[in-house]
Amino acid sequence: MDVIKMDEKQYSLPEMPNHWFDTFNQLAEYLNAPGNLLHEAIAVIYETIDIFNKEFVSTFTVCQSGCSHCCHQNVDLTTIEAEYISYCTGIPIDKNSIRVSISDEPCIFLDQQSKQCKIYNVRPFKCRTLHAFEDPSFCEKKETQLFYGHAPSGYNNVFYKNTYAYIVQQNGTLPSRYLSDFFPKVS
Repeated sequence: MDVIKMDEKQYSLPEMPNHWFDTFNQLAEYLNAPGNLLHEAIAVIYETIDIFNKEFVSTFTVCQSGCSHCCHQNVDLTTIEAEYISYCTGIPIDKNSIRVSISDEPCIFLDQQSKQCKIYNVRPFKCRTLHAFEDPSFCEKKETQLFYGHAPSGYNNVFYKNTYAYIVQQNGTLPSRYLSDFFPKVS
């Protein structure tokens, strides 16, 4: 059983079902096979992560639709993920825009009324892999929160870590910027 520690707190995680090891090994084989189109590979990654999150991660994390507290922070995004978002949505990328993003500013894709992501099905990897582990009111109050998946110190799940490493590798020397820098003018 894995354990996550923070300060004086210690949390035991449930055992990951064995079939997920097989699933992520199959994903790695697919990603390493020649001839895959990059946008198709990203779609398969996102689909696999979404199923994993729904079937396993959601059993011990507290994130719910409409919460959106995590949508008020800067999200680092690779160029290839920005291109994938643009490819799927038709929203053009601004390759020259660099603006100073304010961390409390809502994400450019957050619908302020419904508190839903406008690009939820194609949201970035880092949005898919940030899960609050403790009381959701900690997020609202901006208190210290324990996260599963993507955390400021890196990924605490080997599948997330290795899958994101693939995305970074495919991104190569292309820049990574904040989501709002790639898409500064979205209505």
